[in-house]
Formats: sequence, C-alpha cells, structure tokens
Amino acid sequence: MAHAVETMMYSGQVPWHGLGNAVTSNLPWDDAIVAAGLDWDVNRVPLYLADGTVVPDAAAMVRATDGMYYGTVGSKYAKVLNREAFGTFHHIFGDASVLHTAGSLHDGRVVWGLAEIPGEWTIGNDKHKRYLLVTTTHDGSGALRVYPTAVRVVCNNTLAASKGDAKSGIAIRHRGDAVGRLKEKAMVLADSLGWFGRYQEDCTRLLNTIINKEQSRELVSELLNADSTQGKRAIDLILDLASNGAGNRAVAGTAYGLFQGVTDYVDHARQPGQSGEARMANVTLGSGAALKARALELFLEQAPVATPTAVTPSAPVIGPLSDLFSGTMAIAD
Repeated sequence: MAHAVETMMYSGQVPWHGLGNAVTSNLPWDDAIVAAGLDWDVNRVPLYLADGTVVPDAAAMVRATDGMYYGTVGSKYAKVLNREAFGTFHHIFGDASVLHTAGSLHDGRVVWGLAEIPGEWTIGNDKHKRYLLVTTTHDGSGALRVYPTAVRVVCNNTLAASKGDAKSGIAIRHRGDAVGRLKEKAMVLADSLGWFGRYQEDCTRLLNTIINKEQSRELVSELLNADSTQGKRAIDLILDLASNGAGNRAVAGTAYGLFQGVTDYVDHARQPGQSGEARMANVTLGSGAALKARALELFLEQAPVATPTAVTPSAPVIGPLSDLFSGTMAIAD
C-alpha cells in the first residue's frame, strides 16, 4: 500500500507525525510549492479500447512528470493545477501570504496547503493559532475546498471547521471554469475567516458549560458505538483525556474539556499503531476531522449562548482582511 504522505514541507517545530521537509520559516506560497515537492502539473490523457478506438467522454488524469495515473474522469471534469489551487492564498492575502505547511497525499491524488494567519486568541488559559487550509484532488474524487482551522497550542490539537458548513468555507467543483469561479468567490473566502470569531465564541460557551461524568458519558456515547467493546474503550479513553489530557485538568468538568478530550483522542490516541502519515491524513481531511466537527455541534447543543463580554482574545477577533497584515492584503480581480 502506498504511503499516505508523498511529499511535504513544514516550518517551525517537527510536527507530531514527524513527516516532511523542514524549512527555517513560513514560505511564500509559490516557494512552498517547490519546497513541498508540488511543482508539477497534471494532464488529461485519452483512453483507448483494445482496437484503438478512443473512449468517448472519458480521460485519464496523470501526472506530467512521471505518468502517475490518478483516476478516470468525464468530459466535464476541469483540472485545477497545484499552482492554481495555491493561488487562492494570494487571492485572499496578496503578497503577504505565507504557508506553514504543504504537501501531497496518496501519490499526489490529494494536495493541501496551510497558511498561518498572524495573531492568537485565548479561551480560558488556552492559546490558539489560526490557519487557512486549501485542499484539492486530482483523481476526480473531490472538490477544491478552502476552510479555516485552529490549533490549540498546549497539545497541538487540530480543530477543523466542518467541511459541510457553507459558513466555514467554500467548495469548488471541478467543472467548467473552476479557477475562474475560485477567483469570483474571493470575498466569500474572506468572509469565511469570520469563523475564528464564531469558533472562539462557541468554545467560550463550552467552557462556561458545566457537565458531570454521567452527562459526559452520555454525550460521547452519541458519537461512538457504545455497544461494541472497541467503542466502550474509546469512550473511556476520551473521558480520561477530558480530565487528564495535556492542558485539560484546568477545564475538566466542562463541555470544553470534553471537546478537548475528543480532539486528543482523534489526534493522538485513536489508532496508536497507525503510521504518522496516515494519522495526519485522517486528522486533517478524513473521518477524524468529521468526528471532531460532530462533537463540537453536539456539545454546543448543551451550552447556553455566551455574552460578548465572555470572550477575551489575546489578539483581535478577525475583522476586515485589510486589518490582518497592516494593509498589505489584496483581493485579486
């Protein structure tokens, strides 16, 4: 079986999955493509029957550099090159866009880039960092997606917005002028960064919501199969992490602590024997991200609406994009 991570770059500390090419600092998006090994294109190649007849309305997607086959697509499929996908960061941030990490999964079938947004905010005593994730596929299996994500500094938990929530990002199908539609939605992309403010308010609500052990078990049982041995073990582990995980003792007994127990479980304990590359793919883009999104939604149903004064950011909640980089941002035409 092919490794989940094919190539990758990162700046700063070695990621918990231990993968990738280390660089000394965040890189401009076009330099990040080279450092991450993503400086390649994909081509549409005709398909032929055994007698030499061209297969109508179908083509193979292959990598130009080595002929790697990614999948078969229909005549309406529109390819989006890596540089075009990563150009999203320039559409939003202009020349100030820098990437913290980028790479490819499954031999290049899936490509992603993560831009770090300046500033942190605090929920309780927890510091969080802000990022914007862009990901696309070359095998016809998915859309180009752009959505915000946050990282809890104390334990490096990745807290992704739900990919199914239109308010937290966008999805561009590989149809027609996909790159043109991406540029047209630049303002939607800018608005999606308001997710950080909503996420901060949501987590403050969770922090202010006290739940006992019985309630915690009931909630987590709605996320996992409590009737199976594996499910029961997972529930017990999440409940233990909610109280004893990194940074969680101070928030134990709250819905926020329980949410961090779920993220600890997904990011670090769900499959202890799994390779770092497979864990990274699952946490960022797979079922692990979906489980965290479901947990956040479920736990918020138990939480009262917080007042604006309950939120105490250590950096301003995101407002106009022009404020983020002291006027250096630009939305491309």
